[in-house]
Parts: sequence; C-alpha cells; structure tokens
Amino acid sequence: MAPGRSGIAGVARKWFESRERPVPAPLAEVLDRKGGPTAVELTALEAGWRLGCWIEPLPTPEIERQTRWTAGMLARAGEGLAWLAGAAARIGNLTGDGMEAAEAWTTLARRLRAGVSAEGAALAGLGGEELGRTVIHALCHDGLGSIDAVADASPDLLAARTGDRGLALRLRAAAKRLEVNQKAKASTVIARPPSIEADPAPRPEQGQETNRAAHLIEIDLQS
Repeated sequence: MAPGRSGIAGVARKWFESRERPVPAPLAEVLDRKGGPTAVELTALEAGWRLGCWIEPLPTPEIERQTRWTAGMLARAGEGLAWLAGAAARIGNLTGDGMEAAEAWTTLARRLRAGVSAEGAALAGLGGEELGRTVIHALCHDGLGSIDAVADASPDLLAARTGDRGLALRLRAAAKRLEVNQKAKASTVIARPPSIEADPAPRPEQGQETNRAAHLIEIDLQS
C-alpha cells in the first residue's frame, strides 16, 4: 500500500538501508533538511517509489494495489523517466563516461518503459510494448529471459508462452540477429539490440525544462 506523504521520506531511507547502500548526497540533503522535503520533492519521492514498484517482478494487479496507480498511469510515468534515462546513456557515450554506466542507464530505460525487473530488461529491449510486461515476466519465470534462451527456444515453445505465433517468430528472429551482432561487434562497442518494434521513446517539447524534482527519483540501477 502507498506509504503516504507523511511516511515517504522514511520509506526512502529504509529502501537504501535494506540494500546496505548510502543515501545519495542530493537525496540525503533533502531528507536531512530542517522542515523536511517540500511538497514538490515529496511528489518526486512518491513517483520514485511507485516506479520502483513498477519494475519489480510482481504481478500487475499487486503493483496496482500497492501503489494505488493503474498500470496505465505507471507506464506513462515510466515512459517519461525512461526518456531521461536513455538521454543519460547517450550523453555518457558521447562524453566517454564509460560503457558500464551507459549500459546501466540503457537497461534502466528499458525496465521503466516495459515495467520489468532486471531479468526482463533484455527481452524488453527486443520486444518492448509488443511483448508486454505480463508476457516478459512469464518468459523469465519459464527460464526464457535471456537472449540466448530465446534464440535457442523452439518456435512452438515461444508461441505457447506468448500466445501469438507471429510474435514468437519475430522475437526469436530478433534474438538470433542480436547474437550475430554481438559476435561481430568488437568488445568495446555496445551493440543496439535489433527491435521487433519501433522505438517508442517520446521527444520533449521544445523549451521543456526538467523539473529539479526529477533528480530526486532514486532508482537502483543494479536491482
């Protein structure tokens, strides 16, 4: 169940404590400030908590019950933050901040867009909206969450798990193409997965500014 504004700051602290990680300095500054977070900052913390639930490997009805947001609301919020994560990945690549950080941002973007756990990020990169979070979680549960597993699976098995033979064939073909790309690319190059769908990432309107509260949405890039 949603913790409510009076308890969201405590939830944020416990989230990091449970993972034995220090609270990031910008967030710690807000939480430790005399008078606590502002209303805008509390809104950002609430959004971060809800999106953290959205990318957990839980059934969609359970996440809706916990967050009191519908899957559609969570998906729209995740899409907006996924665009920022994707931009961070592209900036990292351009400035040479390191492949590991860029890949972490890319993975987070996929997870936010599809609403899946770290295990489902690879499938989200292949299938995205066409697969859907329920199918991705089901495939992961059945041991088909990796690119190799999908590429090696029979079309009949994938069709049975996805409920759509055409989708299963496209998914398997995309996984096989990615395998070939990964072998052909040098180890220093991050290959872009061949997608079975168009990139759904929205583009911000001209002049749109990112609210400072967005920087307070802390999501673990590794969990």
